[in-house]
Amino acid sequence: MTRSKQAFRHLLVAPICAAIALTTGPALSQEVTSAPGMGVQTEQQAVTAQNSDPEDFNTRNEDESNFIIVTGYRRSDVRGHVYAVFDVNGDQIDRREEPFCPRVVNFPIEYLPILEKLIRANAAKAGVPLASEDCLAEAFAIFARDPQQFTQAVRKKYPTAFSSLTLGDQKTLIEQDRPVYSWALKVLRDRFGGDVAGDPPQIFGVDISRLHRNVRHDIEGTYLVMDIDRTANITLQQLADFIFLNMVVEFRKKGMEKSAPDSILHLFDYDNPLDAPPDMSPMDFALVEAFYAQASNDRSARMQRNRITDHIMAKLEGDGLVATE
Repeated sequence: MTRSKQAFRHLLVAPICAAIALTTGPALSQEVTSAPGMGVQTEQQAVTAQNSDPEDFNTRNEDESNFIIVTGYRRSDVRGHVYAVFDVNGDQIDRREEPFCPRVVNFPIEYLPILEKLIRANAAKAGVPLASEDCLAEAFAIFARDPQQFTQAVRKKYPTAFSSLTLGDQKTLIEQDRPVYSWALKVLRDRFGGDVAGDPPQIFGVDISRLHRNVRHDIEGTYLVMDIDRTANITLQQLADFIFLNMVVEFRKKGMEKSAPDSILHLFDYDNPLDAPPDMSPMDFALVEAFYAQASNDRSARMQRNRITDHIMAKLEGDGLVATE
């Protein structure tokens, strides 16, 4: 990592670390008596939780679920999903280029390491470059009693954490009451990942081409502020899949509402968590895999989405999940 990238990473981490001090009252691990899917009441049970397989805590009674399972996807469904969910910056879809380093903050300590383990496992399986476990975090999932108030407080005290959002986007983000607040921090680089300096930015070695762009916006960090009270009866796997997907892909807020019905993006759309998707759908996973399988992220948004659609269809066809048109 270059010195400028390292400096930017420290600039990213400082606001959020300081923002944690804004929370008041006892730690959530002391407040919350029931973690997702089950309760922990004794120290011995807490030790058992940390040493157990994460699958032990995905206690979901499918007999009580009204979730509709999708058994076959059409190309029109996949294309519609891809075009709906991705947030397009100018004419590009922004992506992480540095190794992924997630952190979960203010979650019951008994389950926090399990949740982080599941998130990292998703990244390894999907081919997202993964940093070591002792890395400097740049992707945060923060749990709060009042996520809206927390996000507003961070914005007021540490505005640099929102420097990649326009004032209009910031206003849209914080004014609506929602279970999850998410945003990304980005840095402008040339198409090869080099630093772009100056004001206005100076770009050298410009290549005029319709196939690629000369600059890209790399996602250097992501924040998710989540309502801890909305996690009751949600399994750790559901939570990890939702967090992972939002950490590695920047989604359009309105696009998430139009996403495929079996997408984990709909996790908080149901009053009864049993009606929500149980985990990442095959299309969710294939989307991340396709996005990070691209060798270069300097293509136009249209070319990126077409490539991703083709990759998803090939993956689903190989798994026997393509429906007859």
